[in-house]
Amino acid sequence: MNLIKLIDYKNIYAISGFDIEFDKLIKKTGEYKACKKKLEFNLAILDNAGGIEKALLYKNIEKLSNVDNLYSIRNISALNPRTIFCCAVDDNTYILLTSFFEKSSSDYDKAIIKAQNIKKSLEID
Repeated sequence: MNLIKLIDYKNIYAISGFDIEFDKLIKKTGEYKACKKKLEFNLAILDNAGGIEKALLYKNIEKLSNVDNLYSIRNISALNPRTIFCCAVDDNTYILLTSFFEKSSSDYDKAIIKAQNIKKSLEID
């Protein structure tokens, strides 16, 4: 699995295929532009916050409970899209791991398992 640096950001990377997964998830909803714009807005906040502790002060970025080094970007809407990411190297480098719609707590559970497996394959704690 490869990492790709996102062009518009200094500190944000994504696993290869993340953009395809996100596009596939969102495009079928008819709200692609709005969801993409909100994700980009939140990524800019994350990129410029100056570390994860400061980024967590924003309401749309949260630490996931009971798991190490997994965080979520929340997009509050009827669709409830979420993007799970982790920190790497230091607290100011981020890797986007997966996106999903939160419709129930089991959706988060499945996405967390997927994200943990990706982190493990990348050898990130």
